[in-house]
Amino acid sequence: MAMKNGAEALLDPARDTLVKVNTHEQAVSSARFMGGREFEVIQQGAQVTPTHQDVRAVLTGPRMLLPSVEAGSGPFQGRQMLWHGGEPDIGTGQRSAALSFYLALMTATCQDLVGGAGPTIVEGPFARNPEYLTMLQAITRRPVLTNAAITGTSIGAAMLFSDDAVAPQLTQVQTALPLDALTTYADQWFTLTGAVPTQRN
Repeated sequence: MAMKNGAEALLDPARDTLVKVNTHEQAVSSARFMGGREFEVIQQGAQVTPTHQDVRAVLTGPRMLLPSVEAGSGPFQGRQMLWHGGEPDIGTGQRSAALSFYLALMTATCQDLVGGAGPTIVEGPFARNPEYLTMLQAITRRPVLTNAAITGTSIGAAMLFSDDAVAPQLTQVQTALPLDALTTYADQWFTLTGAVPTQRN
């Protein structure tokens, strides 16, 4: 995953931050982690939609996944993953909820490392994961927008070459999950990882 920065940031290769170049040949600070790969490793092919009870149990436990599932990349390189509060069984809603929260917290960490600001646009499979989206919005305190398209890269390429290409409509994430519980959970995760964010705009 890579995010464009909204402010100058001091990049650290040890945390998998780097500079990319956009279509205007401008330098863009970016941060990466293998979120899709980590999702597959933890789920082991068993994808379950969490219930409200599952989400509440994970938040109040708290049951959380600490980095890193893929220790060779991302903002916590060299660390081995650890389940705090007990590992939920494979194929359970609690495991899905805890994993989704973990991925949101990793995303927020990456955004913080590159000085992320403004709305966050999420596309692809994670755009259909409400636990990921709501946790990301709660902890960054910035709007999270999604679109229904699953071919964002192709659409972006088309827009570079054709004035007729239409950008996907964006929708801001709405949630009924308790904000206080989400931020308390996030604060505990950041404390346990030693990565208290510098930006909580």
